[in-house]
Amino acid sequence: MGDNAYGWVVQARKYASEHPSVLSVSDIETLKNGLYKFIAEFKINLPGRFDLEGETERGVRKQEPVTFVFYPSFPFKAPEIFLRDDFCRDFPHINPSVREVKPCIYDGDINEFLQQPKWFDNILDQMAEWLEKAAEDNLIDYAQGWEPMRSDEFNGKVWYDRNMISNLEDEFPSLIAGCVDFPKYSLVYKGTFKKNVVKRKEDRNKTKALIFRMPEGKISDRYIPNYINSFIALCGFAQQHYIEQFREKVNEETKGLKIVIIILAIRRPANIIGSLSSLELLNFGLEIKRNKNKKITSSSTVYFLSHRDYCNPELLRRFSGIQYDYQQRRIVQLGCGSLGSKICLHLARNGNDRFFLIDKKYFSLHNNARHALVEYDFEGKAKLLEKHLSKMGIIVVSQCSDAQNLNFQTDSDSLIIDSTASLSVRNFLSGRNILSPIVHTALYDNAKFFILAAESPERNPRINDLIVSIFSECLKNKELRHSLLSEQVVRMSVGQGCGSYTTVASDARISLAAAGMSSKIQYYLTNGLPENGNIFYGFIDKEDMGVKWKNISCGKVSVIPPKKDGWEIRILQKVVDKMDGESHSYFPNETGGVLVGHISLINRCIIVSDLIPAPEDSIRTPGYFELGIEGLLKKVKDIEKKTNGLLTYIGTWHSHPNGGCASDLDKKTKERIEELRNHEPTACLIWTGKEIKKV
Repeated sequence: MGDNAYGWVVQARKYASEHPSVLSVSDIETLKNGLYKFIAEFKINLPGRFDLEGETERGVRKQEPVTFVFYPSFPFKAPEIFLRDDFCRDFPHINPSVREVKPCIYDGDINEFLQQPKWFDNILDQMAEWLEKAAEDNLIDYAQGWEPMRSDEFNGKVWYDRNMISNLEDEFPSLIAGCVDFPKYSLVYKGTFKKNVVKRKEDRNKTKALIFRMPEGKISDRYIPNYINSFIALCGFAQQHYIEQFREKVNEETKGLKIVIIILAIRRPANIIGSLSSLELLNFGLEIKRNKNKKITSSSTVYFLSHRDYCNPELLRRFSGIQYDYQQRRIVQLGCGSLGSKICLHLARNGNDRFFLIDKKYFSLHNNARHALVEYDFEGKAKLLEKHLSKMGIIVVSQCSDAQNLNFQTDSDSLIIDSTASLSVRNFLSGRNILSPIVHTALYDNAKFFILAAESPERNPRINDLIVSIFSECLKNKELRHSLLSEQVVRMSVGQGCGSYTTVASDARISLAAAGMSSKIQYYLTNGLPENGNIFYGFIDKEDMGVKWKNISCGKVSVIPPKKDGWEIRILQKVVDKMDGESHSYFPNETGGVLVGHISLINRCIIVSDLIPAPEDSIRTPGYFELGIEGLLKKVKDIEKKTNGLLTYIGTWHSHPNGGCASDLDKKTKERIEELRNHEPTACLIWTGKEIKKV
């Protein structure tokens, strides 16, 4: 590899010798460990009078030697670049280094930059541009943002929410923003700054932080690297930035403390790179030593600490590109298994907050095949997911129980996501006492087919309406019918005993489904739920690499509330449209037909999903309609066969072109139909031209 690298270094030197900004190039020198180097002399166009003097005020010269050091892995790894040792270090875009001066010439991965078509010329161009900007003292691009202060020696890290500073500005308008408590584990130290030692017992699990900021109207536009290692140097730095009485306030606020974090909020002329604020937060750890007068000594050691944001919903939203214009909904996740856990983690990583997790089952070893988490403990799935979400700073509560035993008050500000694959849960959620809108998610056909159904904010359509709409779609969609209703699920035993089987499906397939579902749910959380509900179903493609999603329309549902019999009748929008169309077609005669739909004994609910037109032998007059029977039985049987009996004949309807309620004849007809159906739940409806009435 080394010999091969040498050939590439020879080529790089040739590029350098031919570059218009390079005056001369030294011979290649072989170093230890298979390294090579050469020095290129760059010519710099100095501004104004400095061109005659040969050097700028900050020491940039007309000719600057630049050393390129190549590794044996060159050209896959870019060379390290060094300026002369006495080059001024008070510039931005210099990489941290205690001794060498290492310019940062490219905002990105320089190894990848080297692989571009211009190859080594890219690096030479960037180096020449860097030196020209240094000569003009123009290395900071305000459009890109202000580069944070550089420290050439790493001392440690401090974690806190950067919004804390701006939040405190209103509360503390004076120069010192306040003295706050940081959690015990908010610091990682280096050197002797190791322990959190405080005098008062109640403060032993906290670290004190003093926050100072520049006064309004003051801006610091001079880039100065960090050379601060003592309290006296820190006091001088604070004074440079218009922070008055700094020493006095630190002495006053740190009585009884051995260590303290000091945060200086310095206002810059542009937003800090990677931030939406012009306040640069400089963090120092002060190891306090006091003199006889109990004042902090000038030589007390100061450590520069780099800042890291806490992982919290705001941070997650920032990196996910998620924005909210209104109060977020609480997310109630029912089912924390393979699908539910993945959906939940996607939404959590988007920065959603306030989760309530419910699952009655425990994590078993076979769950590692498909669950979003990897664990070995026999622990409740909901509790396990709660622990992981809590690590991201998310508010979350879990409950190990059946969804039917929900230990919370549902409200319209919550969103329930049902991933339980349970008919009993679905029936429970279809009840009239649930206030929160629901998103139903389910996998079928060994995770080759999946469904997402979302209610409207007012729960019209309701989840049972949406599911029945899918059943109705099966009548004309053979592929949908095959995936949803055919018995072809492969199951695997996970142990001995009844109920020890689980569906076989790969983690990749479930992840494909969960990703799409999570994206759509996030859309609902960000933009609001659909006014008329949504139904999406998806198929894994033939290559097993992607998902093809399709949409079904449901629309608003006409609801006839329960009467004495306690049965609610819900009529899909397409049924209302067909009734209206049929009635207009045969006006002024009465017309009618057969109702098709689904009966839920649990919810005492009849959902009308479609109509069978009146047979040819039906009789229509302005005051009378008689339903024929020709071919009717065959059509009903065909519907039942295609839907595995999920949709069936549920009654009849007819029109009253001139309005009016049910006649005595209508009531007797309903009684006859109920007798013929052995008193099965039956719907007999009248279309008046404006509304639907129940006989």
